[in-house]
Amino acid sequence: MGLLILIVSPIAFIPGLKKHGLSWILITALSGLVFIFAGLMTEGKLSDLSSHLISILGSLQLVFAHVMNLKHSRKFQNQCC
Repeated sequence: MGLLILIVSPIAFIPGLKKHGLSWILITALSGLVFIFAGLMTEGKLSDLSSHLISILGSLQLVFAHVMNLKHSRKFQNQCC
């Protein structure tokens, strides 16, 4: 699943970055990915609750970045950049 997220996320965010230049959305998404993988890497090293919370925090960041990317793309879909 982590590999799928790693492949799909750039496909979702890089076109928006190129079109609108909102680097904060990409940074939020990358931060979310880091937290997801940190949660995976800490399994067995931290408590289950801690590693799951880290992964959940990353997932929420990734979802937020996706929502903001979609919102911005739809807001400006009829404008030529």
